[in-house]
Amino acid sequence: MRWLLALAAVAACSVTSRDRALDAPPPDDFRYVSDMLVKRCGSLDCHGQDGRSLRLHGKFGLRLDPAHVPGYNKDTLAEVDANYAAVLTLEPEVLESVHRDGGRGADRLTVLRKGAGIESHTGGAALGDLGVACLTSWIEAQLDKKTCVEAAQLEVPPGFASGGSGGTGGTPSGGTGGGTGGTPSGGNGGTPSGGGGTTGGTGGTTASGGAPGGGGGCGLCIDFWTDYYDPNCKPKAAPADHLALVSSQCHSCHGPSGSATQFFIAGMLWDFGAQKGAPKIEVGVREGSTFVYTCSDSAGFFSVPAAGAPKLDWTKVETRLRGEYGEKIMPAEKEHKPTCSEAKCHSDPEHQLWAP
Repeated sequence: MRWLLALAAVAACSVTSRDRALDAPPPDDFRYVSDMLVKRCGSLDCHGQDGRSLRLHGKFGLRLDPAHVPGYNKDTLAEVDANYAAVLTLEPEVLESVHRDGGRGADRLTVLRKGAGIESHTGGAALGDLGVACLTSWIEAQLDKKTCVEAAQLEVPPGFASGGSGGTGGTPSGGTGGGTGGTPSGGNGGTPSGGGGTTGGTGGTTASGGAPGGGGGCGLCIDFWTDYYDPNCKPKAAPADHLALVSSQCHSCHGPSGSATQFFIAGMLWDFGAQKGAPKIEVGVREGSTFVYTCSDSAGFFSVPAAGAPKLDWTKVETRLRGEYGEKIMPAEKEHKPTCSEAKCHSDPEHQLWAP
């Protein structure tokens, strides 16, 4: 991609400027890189502050919107753009050279040397192997989205905990590939133990009696889910006219007092930055051995019918989303409830559910 930089040429007492095109990695899908950088490097005591040459904007540090505060509002598209510019302008000529060389000699870049712990860095090897692989793949213009998503899965953001290697907050225990905290127990290729436990069909079904465990699996699959990610999941599609209702509370129509088919859970999943719904994203709700499953349709809607749904203690429920590139886990301290699309929850633009 050609990105314009204003270069100043200073001679004697006069200053002139000219624009030239910078051959840089593309901004397409940089949000995956930005999310990783913000999670690993963007806290207030690291690069999420004005005093840094690499300034990162996002949830855990510096914000562009004065109304947003660190630790609360999600990253915005404007902040992703600002982070893209920050990475490009840190060492533009070196970045251009590495990009043109197809990523070879990427350690010429200070951000990689420091982030990998090759060069002295207060934050240590904050990027870790996954973060380095994510950033390098972007420089090569062959972005590895799955690796970037995995690299962004930190149990505690840097700067919010102490100890360990891999930056201020340390790396997740148990190695790579285990979501937020290492790989599941057991060997590779195993299956969940126990009876029952099959994934749901159209519209989502429930399964009980077969909580995963003991057999191991594929990192982002069998520690919570009852099977591997299904890219061919077939949910019941919402009517086309429901696109006009994406900011509405689903249960106002699909709840006990509504006129439409009653839903156990329902909501909308978004493809961040694309301003459209995210299809084929799995939604899982678990309480002990009881598991409820569905996935989003082509417009991003998901739902599970109330008929036949189990009774859950929502104070003990765990909720996750999973897609092609990885999963997202709803923090345990957040309120879990079936009416997740209400106005003060995930229908609020500030709290939309973004697909992994």
